Amino acid sequence: MKGQISMDTSTHEIRLAGWKTIVEQCTARPEGQTIKQWLALNGINEKQYFYWQRKVRQSVAAQLDLPAVRQEAEVTLAQIRVESEPDPKTAFLPAAVIHTDRATIEISAFAPAALTKQIMKVLSNAV
Repeated sequence: MKGQISMDTSTHEIRLAGWKTIVEQCTARPEGQTIKQWLALNGINEKQYFYWQRKVRQSVAAQLDLPAVRQEAEVTLAQIRVESEPDPKTAFLPAAVIHTDRATIEISAFAPAALTKQIMKVLSNAV
């Protein structure tokens, strides 16, 4: 049984080395060439390539003792208290203020026209 484990491990390492070479070659493809174009030119199945890429990344991450897959970060909201008074020169001064029963919207003079138009559209549908 011990010989079987060693053979399986070495077979995996040989395959992984081959996959790593392919992933490195694809990464070094000519500028402007997409991954799909490179894969087609080299006769490599797209799903197979991304499987190999994932396995190579997992192997490298394991060697570096890093998580192989990006883990979702936990979001924590914190209240920040401002101790000083805002500078009146840089304070926000709205060019338009719209009051509704449920909201107040302040629009800057520098707001893009498309944003202002979208706000007006949303408001007209809400009323």
